Amino acid sequence: MRAPVVVVGGGPVGIVAANLLAARGVPVVVVERDRDVHPLPRAANLDDEALRILQGIGLAGAVRGAVHAVRGMQLVTAGGRVLWHVRDDDRPGANGWPQTNLFDQPAVERALRARLAGAGGRLLLGREVTGLRGAGDAVRVAVTDVATGAVEHLAADVVLGCDGARSTVRRLLGIGLRDRGFEQRWLVVDAEVDGPPLAARVPQQVCDPAAPRTFVPMGPGRYRWEFLLPDGVGGEAFLAAVPLAGRVAAWTGGRPVRVRRRAEYRFHALRAERWRAGRVFLLGDAAHQMPPFLGQGLCAGLRDAANLAWKLALVRAGAGGDALLDTYEAERSAHVATATSLTVLLGQVVTGDGPSAGALRGALRAAGHLPGPLRRRLSAVRTPGLRPGPLVLPRRRALPGLRAAGLAGEADAGFPFPQPAVRRDGRDVLLDEVLGAGFALVGLDTDPAARLSPAARGFWTSVGVRAVRLDPADGAAAAWFRRHRARVAVVRPDRYVLAACEGPGLPTLEAVTRRTRHVLAP
Repeated sequence: MRAPVVVVGGGPVGIVAANLLAARGVPVVVVERDRDVHPLPRAANLDDEALRILQGIGLAGAVRGAVHAVRGMQLVTAGGRVLWHVRDDDRPGANGWPQTNLFDQPAVERALRARLAGAGGRLLLGREVTGLRGAGDAVRVAVTDVATGAVEHLAADVVLGCDGARSTVRRLLGIGLRDRGFEQRWLVVDAEVDGPPLAARVPQQVCDPAAPRTFVPMGPGRYRWEFLLPDGVGGEAFLAAVPLAGRVAAWTGGRPVRVRRRAEYRFHALRAERWRAGRVFLLGDAAHQMPPFLGQGLCAGLRDAANLAWKLALVRAGAGGDALLDTYEAERSAHVATATSLTVLLGQVVTGDGPSAGALRGALRAAGHLPGPLRRRLSAVRTPGLRPGPLVLPRRRALPGLRAAGLAGEADAGFPFPQPAVRRDGRDVLLDEVLGAGFALVGLDTDPAARLSPAARGFWTSVGVRAVRLDPADGAAAAWFRRHRARVAVVRPDRYVLAACEGPGLPTLEAVTRRTRHVLAP
């Protein structure tokens, strides 16, 4: 069977990638070993950009019922005193969603599978990939039925390896992993506690070098605790020494706890040596792994999918060249590297691992005495933006230290374009519903299409652009233009800003068009 795209792995990253492709008219087949979604949650957090990605494939309604926003995350001492509160707002932010959202993974995965089936995507469940071989203009994929051992062969134009940390695709390609030198064993326990909600309403990282631990309120009556395991001690022996009820009494007050799931994990900071081998790409944990301290592992994988899907669709449509696909790893690996560094740094604060851990905790205590506005600014840690490159045209350079810390000004190109609610046809909608799924030319109180020459207009039409005129009253978006002193923004299909145009010291839209045409050239 011939398939334009075969996705290996039907977890959240693979199914989101498949949905993004199917929504752009690309036929896709997903190969997944398990016949049903895992019944218990594994990932815990979806940030505002991850929810925006799910919104883009039509899952806003389903998602709202499966997530609950929390007021960020706290770093606390062994005695429970708050050292630092990261992101202290549970209202929608610049991406149109709250920044920190805990979610019911099985419910979201089922919604993703149903959406893919409705979009015409194929799910081959109970199968696993057992062979990959390049042949001419296709990749030959051997797919084995787990139950019967029967083998079928698919001929794919492109293969996406979304099959997790122990990726078969990565192994078959012979791609190694680069180790950042971070490895810890943790026990993760999901449990239920009856009665009113526990007093702690946000995730807490307990910065106790003697016994680092984490608390996550997963939903009504459901909670997660994570414990760093001492060297040579397994989870069973750990809980035999001090039972779970005693280890979590600070949160539960001694109320009974029912364990739903218990698992041991090795937390790593790893990155694949390369994310592309010809027509095969690695995404999510197959390409990179980071500790969970910032809740960015799954979010990073969803960004991978959003970055690559539109590029694959353009190339398949003949509107982009193969070199466009090389920008996937260039953009995403730099982004992931910075997010991983931030996560490892936080892990050092929590566990006391490394000579700088004590100094970092001291700095947090000191920062708690800063004036309120500055403290709030520092607490609003943002995921890093894309570095300047062919598909990101910066207006100005952020200070390297600020960009590395995720604190660069949100007006910088390379960050997502804001998504406020706007008024259209008598109702309030989130901006992406107006921008559509492709490139967008967004003008503030101006029609961006009217600024284009016929040739430039023809180019943008060929890549499926939508021209949108915003009213100066359209909140966060209008404020973005004012900060940039711009009249037009060029927004990529993944909602990252390619360029700000038509203002003092900014390029013209014609100039941006010429450069974009050159980068996308088939």
